[in-house]
Amino acid sequence: MEQMKLMHFQHAEAEGGRLPGGPLEPASGAFTLIELLTVISIIGILMGIGAGMAGAAKRKRDDARLKGELHQLVTAIDSYKGVYNIYPPDNTTNDLAGPGGVKNAYPSINQLYYELVGVETIGRGASNRPFGGTEWIASSTLTRTFNTGGILNSAEPPSRARNFIPEIKSSQFKDVTYRGALIRLLVASVGWKSSERNPGFAEPERSDPKFSGLNPWRYVSTNPTNNQGSFDLWVQVPLKGDKYKLERDPSRVVGNF
Repeated sequence: MEQMKLMHFQHAEAEGGRLPGGPLEPASGAFTLIELLTVISIIGILMGIGAGMAGAAKRKRDDARLKGELHQLVTAIDSYKGVYNIYPPDNTTNDLAGPGGVKNAYPSINQLYYELVGVETIGRGASNRPFGGTEWIASSTLTRTFNTGGILNSAEPPSRARNFIPEIKSSQFKDVTYRGALIRLLVASVGWKSSERNPGFAEPERSDPKFSGLNPWRYVSTNPTNNQGSFDLWVQVPLKGDKYKLERDPSRVVGNF
């Protein structure tokens, strides 16, 4: 019996095997700790590169979408001028009067939506309703919100105002409460995160939760800075990571200048 055990032991050693109960030896195909860490590091690097490429692709899509909306609005404004021989009025206010008493516009809060879509009026402009809308706006509300007594592109039934942007989508406008009145603004389909301090508005609207996430199209036809004798129309593109960087980076503005 002892001789048989000895022969079995010698046979196992010759075959490179292991006796029952003997110490474990690492399999020749297993990864070492260093190899595993190397693989994990490579995966992390590849994920970072992929995330960066995805972010760049999203920015390109957003830019393309905004440029398409810009072209749509510029075409509508030019068509408006072709009919009325003036550009749509902007929101000029004495509250923002510049040197010499020259009125400055409040670009973010403007009546451009109403002028381009057209409004139905009753009572000689006492009440106004945008094309396809349900809310009536009193002329006193227009004065309080847009500093204007009425909408030029308007008509009383059975006549109908012109709609210069019939293909507008629901993502391109938004109803908000401003100075106690419900108004409709043209906004970009690429908005801001609700947690970001939106640079598109001045205070107190900038900190108002009702304006959270909105990215308004800013419009100036009174003394425009970039297009003298014409109009300035622009929107700011949200940047990931630094919510204030946009104000210092004009390259992230999509506009007609």
